[in-house]
Amino acid sequence: MGYCMWSRIGILTLLALPLLTISPTHAEMLPSPVEPSFCAPDVFLTHEIPEEGAEGIKRLHAYRLGAVVLAGMAIGESDAGSVSRLAERHGVTSEERFCTWYVNKGNAEAEQRFRQIYLPNPSSLSPDEAAGRYGEQLGPAFAEGRASIWWCLEEKGFLAVGCNGQLHRGPTVFGMVLAALGCSAEHAAEIVNRIWGLNGVPPATRFAAIKRASDLGFRPPGLGSKLREQLSDSAVVDTKNHRQVFSPALTFQPPAIPETGLSPIR
Repeated sequence: MGYCMWSRIGILTLLALPLLTISPTHAEMLPSPVEPSFCAPDVFLTHEIPEEGAEGIKRLHAYRLGAVVLAGMAIGESDAGSVSRLAERHGVTSEERFCTWYVNKGNAEAEQRFRQIYLPNPSSLSPDEAAGRYGEQLGPAFAEGRASIWWCLEEKGFLAVGCNGQLHRGPTVFGMVLAALGCSAEHAAEIVNRIWGLNGVPPATRFAAIKRASDLGFRPPGLGSKLREQLSDSAVVDTKNHRQVFSPALTFQPPAIPETGLSPIR
């Protein structure tokens, strides 16, 4: 009886060996996640740039990533003319709707000047609802064409997003842009939470919306190489003529461990 039992165990072990050799059993056998180097939250915050003549813009934070500028602000509570002039200083005009996305409603001038999408307040959404609603309603903005976020980033090197107070919707969308650019959802969420705060948005809800940008693969085929070059830490920009003059390939590094318990930047 004992001999038969041990024989069966030996046979099962031999049958399992091929599976053990095919399936990775150690973490080091799996590909290490990589992100653009600017995705580490502490690194990202060092990329903030001052914006002169922006007194009429509330809760503005702008970041230069190589030859690209990403800006987030309280569009609805700001002077629309000041927001427009900010974009113009980066070479963007009314023809491109200033490459600015207003993701709320109520400021009639902002609705007319910029690209407007009304998103629900994530404070009142569950994580699943936030992922679904934000993914569905923002999807067209990440498509191909001149009316897309990608076109503004690649062709104009500028993108601005914001809601009314830049407390709930706007920071969430800014995080989705970072996730679509290749940042982990964890890092993208930490970045926007440190800059603008959660302000009552459940952390899991904001994270779910941001992660949706990665899950949907918002990036359409055929786009990427030019933007990767523009996002390079070594990209050099002719700020007077708003053009890139040198852009080696984007470098990557493993993501840093996110920090916690930090207050938002004011």
